[in-house]
Amino acid sequence: MLKLPINFSKGPREKEFLTLDIGTDFVKCMIFRKNADVALKLTGWAKVPLPIFSTRAGSIVDFEAVFAATKDALTEARGRSQSKARDVVIGLSGEVTHGLVTSVRLTRADIETPITEKEMEVIIGKIQETAYVEAAKGIVEMTGNPDLEIELTNSSISSLKVDGTFVKDPRGLTGEKMDIALFTAFSPISHLKVLQKLASSLKLNIITISSQMYALSKVLSRDENYANVVIIDAGGETTDVGIVFGGGIAATRTLSLGGRHMTRILAETFNVNMREAEELKVRYTLANISPDQALIIKESLDKVLALWVSGLEVLFSDFDGIRTFPSKVYLVGGASALNEVLEVLRKEPWTKHIPFKEPPSFERAYMSTLNGLVDYSSKTIEVEDIMPVSLAEVYLEMERGGV
Repeated sequence: MLKLPINFSKGPREKEFLTLDIGTDFVKCMIFRKNADVALKLTGWAKVPLPIFSTRAGSIVDFEAVFAATKDALTEARGRSQSKARDVVIGLSGEVTHGLVTSVRLTRADIETPITEKEMEVIIGKIQETAYVEAAKGIVEMTGNPDLEIELTNSSISSLKVDGTFVKDPRGLTGEKMDIALFTAFSPISHLKVLQKLASSLKLNIITISSQMYALSKVLSRDENYANVVIIDAGGETTDVGIVFGGGIAATRTLSLGGRHMTRILAETFNVNMREAEELKVRYTLANISPDQALIIKESLDKVLALWVSGLEVLFSDFDGIRTFPSKVYLVGGASALNEVLEVLRKEPWTKHIPFKEPPSFERAYMSTLNGLVDYSSKTIEVEDIMPVSLAEVYLEMERGGV
C-alpha cells in the first residue's frame, strides 16, 4: 500500500493508542502499547452497552447517548491500562462504509523509464476517481439517500502486475503493461463529521478512520494460510461479507440483517423489551436457561436464521466478477457467538449453487488467527472483540510509512 487517504494526526504519535468500535449494542475500546516481543501489547479494554436505537446500521443517531457510553468505555479501558492514550483509530462497518475493487490495465508511454512513486500516485488517483463514482452509486442503493456526499477512507492495492508478472512494489521496475486492482472504501462525509465531533468532545486525536473489514483482511494477510478467505462479520443490524484474495480485499457486500433481528423476535415471542430479550439470548448462548425456554428460543432463532442464510445466498450471487470463492470462511461479530449461526451455515443446501473452490469450512476467527499482531495474555479475546483488535493493524501500517 502506498498511501492511506485520511490522516487526522497532529503532532508526533505516542507509544500508546486506542481503537474504537461503535456498534449496534456496544461501544468497544482497546488500548495498545508498542511492545518488543510482538508488534503490540493489549493493555486496556472495555465494552459498554449502548441504549437501544442510539445507533442505526453503523450511524450515530443519539449523539449524547453514544458520547456517554464512549466516555465510560474510555475511562474503564484507561483505568485497566493506567494510560492517558489519546490517539485513536475508529472503525467503520455496516452501511456507513462501502468497499469495492476497481481493476485497470494501462500501457506506459516510456517503457525504459523506471516506475516512480509519483507515477503511481497519479495512476492511483485516477483509479480512485473512478471508484468514487461507483461507490456513490453503491451507497445510494444501500441507504436510499441520493444526496449523501462521500469521502475516501481506505485505499490499498489488491494486486499488481508489470508485464504479466505479479509484484508487491513496482517502484524502480521498468515495463510496458500494468494491471492494477485497487481496493477503496468510502463513507458518507456526514458520518465522518459526527465521528470527528465525538472525538473532539472526548479530547481524542483521530489518527485515522478505517473500514474494519479492510483492517481484518490486512491482519489475516500476515499469514499466507489466510491469504484467500471469506470474512463474515455478523453484527447487530447488518452482516458484512468480504472476499479476500492474496491478502487483498476483492469485494465487500452488506446484508441488512444481524443479531438485532434475532433479539427482536425473542422480544415478541416472550413479550419482553429488547434489553430483556438480549439478556435471554446471552443466557441461551451460555446454556444458562431452562430447557423449556431454550427450546422456544431455538425455534424462534431458527426462523430468523433461515431468512438470514437465504439473504447470504442472494448476496453471494451479487459478487460480480468473482468466478470462485475461497473455501475458508471466518466469522466475527457478536451474532456469530451463537452456535446456531455456525450450524445453519454448515448445512446444505445453501452453498450448493455458490461456486466455492472446495466445499467451504466455516469457523469463528480468534486471536490465534491474528498471527503475531498483539500480546493479549492479560485478556480473553472473544469473537466479538476481533474487529476492534484488528484496527490496530491500520495503525501499524501507517507507522510503516503508509501515510
